[in-house]
Amino acid sequence: MDYQSILATYDAHIAERSAKNLPPKPLVVEQVHAVIAGFENSPELAQRQKLLSILLTQVSPGASEEADLKADFLNSIATGKLSAGELLSKEQAVAELGKMQCGRAVDHLVASLENPELAESARHELSGMALIYNALDRVDQLRLNGNIQGDQLMRDWAKASWFTNKPEVPEAIRVVLLKLDSAPTTDGLSPAPAAPTRTDIPLHAQRMLTPEIREQITVLKQQHPDTQVALFADNGMFGAGSSRLSATNSVAWTTGKDIDGVPAKKYAPIILSREGFAPIFQRAMRSDGGFAITTNTASFHTGDELVIRPHEGKILKDGVEAGTFTITAADLEKVRAGSATFLNTGKTLTAKAAQKLGMSPPDMFAKSERSGQTGGQTMAEKILSRAAGEPVYAGDQGVVAKVNLVGSQDTTGGMTSQEMKALGVTHISGDVTMLQSQCHNAGLPTADVIAANQRLIEYMREKGAVTLQLGDGVIHSWLNKMNSSPWDVTVGGDSHTRNSLGIAFGADSQTVAYAAATGTLILDKVPETVKVAVEGELPDGVTYRDVVNAIALEGRKQNNGKNPYENRVIEMHGVGGLDPEIAFAFSDATAERNAIASVTVFDKDTLIRGVSENLRFVKEMIAREYDNDGALTKLSGLMEHFLQNPEVPAPDADAKYAKEIRIDLSKLKEPLVSDPRKNPDDADNVRPLSELGAENIKIDEVFVGSCMTTAEDFSLVAKVLRNFQTRHPGEAIKAKLWVAPPRPDIREALIQTGDWQTFKEFAAPEGVQAAETQTGISLENPGCSLCMGNQIRSRPGANMLSTSTRPYRNRMGDGAMVYLSSPAVAAIGAIVGHIPTMQEYNELMEGVEIKFGRPNTNVLEVSRSSQVPITTGPVKELQIGD
Repeated sequence: MDYQSILATYDAHIAERSAKNLPPKPLVVEQVHAVIAGFENSPELAQRQKLLSILLTQVSPGASEEADLKADFLNSIATGKLSAGELLSKEQAVAELGKMQCGRAVDHLVASLENPELAESARHELSGMALIYNALDRVDQLRLNGNIQGDQLMRDWAKASWFTNKPEVPEAIRVVLLKLDSAPTTDGLSPAPAAPTRTDIPLHAQRMLTPEIREQITVLKQQHPDTQVALFADNGMFGAGSSRLSATNSVAWTTGKDIDGVPAKKYAPIILSREGFAPIFQRAMRSDGGFAITTNTASFHTGDELVIRPHEGKILKDGVEAGTFTITAADLEKVRAGSATFLNTGKTLTAKAAQKLGMSPPDMFAKSERSGQTGGQTMAEKILSRAAGEPVYAGDQGVVAKVNLVGSQDTTGGMTSQEMKALGVTHISGDVTMLQSQCHNAGLPTADVIAANQRLIEYMREKGAVTLQLGDGVIHSWLNKMNSSPWDVTVGGDSHTRNSLGIAFGADSQTVAYAAATGTLILDKVPETVKVAVEGELPDGVTYRDVVNAIALEGRKQNNGKNPYENRVIEMHGVGGLDPEIAFAFSDATAERNAIASVTVFDKDTLIRGVSENLRFVKEMIAREYDNDGALTKLSGLMEHFLQNPEVPAPDADAKYAKEIRIDLSKLKEPLVSDPRKNPDDADNVRPLSELGAENIKIDEVFVGSCMTTAEDFSLVAKVLRNFQTRHPGEAIKAKLWVAPPRPDIREALIQTGDWQTFKEFAAPEGVQAAETQTGISLENPGCSLCMGNQIRSRPGANMLSTSTRPYRNRMGDGAMVYLSSPAVAAIGAIVGHIPTMQEYNELMEGVEIKFGRPNTNVLEVSRSSQVPITTGPVKELQIGD
């Protein structure tokens, strides 16, 4: 297509977006080429001015093809190779290069230090940039060669000019309030069904919360044009749920500030909450230069104008103090810098520049304060101490931990790639293995989603990531089999980044991009640890998933009705004899406890077996050509190194815990189920099956799947179904049952054991699309499926039993009420069409042997045999959505 046709199409795009109250999307490569060609060839001044404006405002800065083209164009003007006349001078072109933050723009500006006409302007722009990376060495060489501007620039950087050039955080910030009925989850701020639009921030923000709330925000902006709108809630934890930078992006777009030189994105939103914030969401807010303020909001109302005094931690209403909050100097630095990644990268630049000059870095940044603790350490403290290279304790601030493993899934991966481009990432750090999945979009992908995923996969592979195919299954289930030792630190773009071995942190996309680029995670504050001691012997017939629910139930019972795990690490004791693949459920569920992370205390023999199995798995990945840039080969070497001399982390006897919760398994006489009716956004309202079963609660649909499940869970469901067939031959199950294994090798193992055939006997007739059936079994591709709810969804208003992770409102279906249970309860609920009574449970579980919480089956061993491949290749019969 010629450039004129592309420009005509782009004009139509602008008009179409404007009609929907949206700005145009940032330019893509072919559009940048067309705009530049139009500018160079158009004889009309007005057209050239229009095209130049588009180029200057509609290209995202960073390291990308689009940004490189723009940088080359600007450099042509700056060096006189191309004339823009009065539209853009050479000095103005240099200033525009400075707005591009990193990548090719840095190269051109550094080269301009040797151009007498441009050197001073180039130095001025570079002094305000932090994403310099290896260009620092080139500037230092210029200094050593006698370049005056290069010498001054090195001194600027050594004095943190990239920070001091930015305006200070205001002493007072005026806001107007909008009250929400309750604190929303990230599902409310960034709904799963709208996941494909997350990289299009303005469009995605149009799905935030409700149309009524979005209209209220618009009205408040009109009534208070010079005042920032701030959302607040009196009850509930703000931002619980998935680790979605998209939630922060949506809030920022509707209530935040413009970013000079960055199209279709805003920053620095302000939110207030009486009951606090989920840890990942709070980190994302701070990373985006925003304020997440915990304060007493009881006296606040919609329309109130407040003055926030961030340096003092005070809130004024009508000139009178109406609230206080805690904010650190480090938090204020992030706001001033514009983002946490810019701040952290800039501090590294300053330290390196000062070192090369033989100077001391300026004593201007907040000190990484230490708690002053000594003595015994928790297991998390021990792991983080090794990763940080120094003793680490709860309360220590600004701890820099080395990262071994990074995970990215497809509905947040687009944002992660955007953040990587914005950071100027050219290749993933050699210290990490990064895994990119396609699991969240595997349910019923559209052609557009498949194309977007392919672009994401190509980008991540180019940067050195290991990538999974569509249909390979759930990222958490893969990451859990890729830890090289119990000392690993993992970071992933999903709240369920919770591995059995080592410690894993779910994080926003900006933090994930930084971890991938630098191989480090910066902990603002090392969290406290809650010790959960599982003791006694589990009665026959009760499963380990019931123990997961018991941890939620007993936590609140033993902590005056409050969640003891919030913003802390959960340290699991008493499950360390379980295979790490089975024990993953305990780690995974800590996301729903709003814990920051979890660790499990394993015995040495179990750890050796676990890492040995991970080594087998990774070697098969290599054999099946998943390796990229030798990342998996290096990972397998680390596993072999650990196995040669296994060193087992364990907490000290005198470790200090914030709380200790004890679970007596012998008292767990029956299954436990979470009840969503009190609050669908809370998975901790757990009740005994005998209570719920007595209420005759109708069940319309049942989901068995998600990262919480293993091969044994599906085998257990098959055993229950065969028991039903024997007792009630020819009868159909009364609810719809979705079956979605998390990995292909689990499905293949179920085929070999005959369990998959059992599912097929209850499946919909051949040719009938599973989503259209009301009863029977729907066999799904390996992936997140209904748990994510972005593609396949339940019927509106359905009552559901589910083995998935969270029951949040509208997540699995519009108005769906989701009761979280064990696979056994879920299977029996599908059979009888309601939450089963204990009598029904015992009848259909008769003869199904459960020992130590696990069914009597060899399916786990089968899944690890040489006859079962870890993948069957791309899904060929994938159903495509509309």
